[in-house]
Amino acid sequence: MAPDVDTETDAETPGFAGRVLARLERLPVLANIAVVSALFFLTVALRTPIDVDEGFYALAAELVAHGKTPYADFFYPQAPLHPYLLAGIVGIASARFVVLRVASALLATAATTLVAHAVHRETRSAAGAFAAATLFAAHELSWQWLPTVRPYALGAICAIGALVVATPLG
Repeated sequence: MAPDVDTETDAETPGFAGRVLARLERLPVLANIAVVSALFFLTVALRTPIDVDEGFYALAAELVAHGKTPYADFFYPQAPLHPYLLAGIVGIASARFVVLRVASALLATAATTLVAHAVHRETRSAAGAFAAATLFAAHELSWQWLPTVRPYALGAICAIGALVVATPLG
């Protein structure tokens, strides 16, 4: 004889499979947002004039890729995570400035997708996630600073990611 199962309680509290299915339902929404965001940030990154600071960050990445250490071998005024991340890219794809700009645009895309994920997770609304991603990407500080060879996109990912992880599921 089958054990008695309270179907109302089971339906209200999804198990592992229910949580996985809920995450899979978000993928098309977030994938579309990521594609649109990537197109936007790549366009901005490849059409924006080079700023003087970007050469400094690109040079720091190239020096790290050649075995130099920030603070000990050369002056670097910020935390060392960004030049080490870019050094990995320089090691794989050479020190071309366009490659570093594309990498920054992809980091900006990841930050925008994290914003959309956070909103979609809380509201279950594709329109809300798209609106939040649009507002984030269209903000002047986002489109001017994130797709450049500077540490701002990486900082945005870390800050938004920390908020997503720290926010309890609603």
